[in-house]
Amino acid sequence: MTDRLCAAILLSLLVLPAQAAPKPAAKGEIAWKMVKVRHGRFQAPHLTRYRDPKVVKSVNRQIDAIIADLGCGPEKEGKDGLEIGTSVKLAARDIFSVYISGSYFCGTYPENDDKRSTTFDLRTGRPVEFEGLFKDYTRDRRAILSTIFADQVAEAEKHPRPENPDPNDDGSCDKDPWLYALDDLEEGSYTFNFASNGLEVQPDWPHVVEACEERVTVPYEKLKPYAAPRGLLERMLD
Repeated sequence: MTDRLCAAILLSLLVLPAQAAPKPAAKGEIAWKMVKVRHGRFQAPHLTRYRDPKVVKSVNRQIDAIIADLGCGPEKEGKDGLEIGTSVKLAARDIFSVYISGSYFCGTYPENDDKRSTTFDLRTGRPVEFEGLFKDYTRDRRAILSTIFADQVAEAEKHPRPENPDPNDDGSCDKDPWLYALDDLEEGSYTFNFASNGLEVQPDWPHVVEACEERVTVPYEKLKPYAAPRGLLERMLD
């Protein structure tokens, strides 16, 4: 996360006073629409209704800050091949989960691919970190990642990383299941979204292997043993 983005998000959070946790939102209380951003070049979701207007303003500012941070900077606006994709994955149970991705080229290889998916806890107006979904991510990391990437980890165990790379390897992800070795996953970072059918999770890998990233959906029930008390995962299980 860049200093510019951190500053913009911090400013948006300053409008939120400390307050007791409100009651869960009534059905249909969250509303949103797509609005034009970046001089009308792209669209991004904005909240239009929630019980706390200050949260609406803060969340929209944070989304705008993320979108504004994509690309090579103002001096290359419109010249960097920027493409931005956004969608709303979930707007329910005081959760607003937005998929955001951008690709652009700043003149030197490799091309940049940014995954900025963000999930907001509307009870606070703040984004939630992946580790914060769990009661003790440090302790339970291996079990959590084994649950999320169960199929991929199983394949990696059958096909460990070769000591000597195959000179005929064409870079196909099918030939590199060892990328999902649990020891390596433990060191990784992840983007995620909440969806109606489960938690969507994707590794955030360097450009050289990002084509092998798989986005998986794990049912919330499978993550119940690791969920943070009164956190977003538990909220989806209520």
